[in-house]
Amino acid sequence: MKTISTKLGSREGLALGTPQGLPLGGPGSGNWGHAGRKGKRGGSAPASYQVGITSAPPPGGAAKSDAQIRDDMGDFQRSMKATPVTDLSVELGRGGWEGGYEPTFVTQYTGNGEATKALARFGKEHKQQAVLIQRYTSENDPKAQPQNRIEFDRLLDSDQVTSIESVLVEAGLGGWTWVNRGNRAILMAVCIPQWGGDKSSHLASVKTVLSALQRSGLSATEEVRYVRVNLMEEGNYDDYIR
Repeated sequence: MKTISTKLGSREGLALGTPQGLPLGGPGSGNWGHAGRKGKRGGSAPASYQVGITSAPPPGGAAKSDAQIRDDMGDFQRSMKATPVTDLSVELGRGGWEGGYEPTFVTQYTGNGEATKALARFGKEHKQQAVLIQRYTSENDPKAQPQNRIEFDRLLDSDQVTSIESVLVEAGLGGWTWVNRGNRAILMAVCIPQWGGDKSSHLASVKTVLSALQRSGLSATEEVRYVRVNLMEEGNYDDYIR
């Protein structure tokens, strides 16, 4: 892990998922702001996954309240529990991209194709452009893509998040996800080849972000994990449900 530091304001305790905090989306939550390409059907062997999915309405749809989003998250969690998954974790986070954000359900589990069907049904029901599925793998996997995590030593307020997101955009990152765990804020960004992501360019962008953060004052650690990236999209949800 690398240790970095940032100085981006002083208030703490951003409540992710609230209007003041984060309804955010981007590639980490199946947002509609990016053109996608056909994903591949997942296998049936159990494996560990991280998923970005949301019930936030597409453009032109009626906005949902915090209570509705949390009710949707509860429904989603119950639908996942109805499949043979283990180690299920569903957290309310904020996914973002340049000029936009939405609430996202940051989901981790170990499972197989039955869980994939539940994801596809939820994405279709809520008219999501895409659902991003990341399957953990080794760095040596030829299909591996970097998933970068920056964990701050405290919670961040909305001004701090906005400042950091400006740095992400300037560095050329197309999307990211925030989640609070305990008293720490975690920022995640993954390279998505289906949306034109290039591994070398992604890592260079993250390096630029870390250099910018290092010139300020909050302690944080950076970790790189490796994943295979799959996308389910509006046009092919039924392929996974069948």
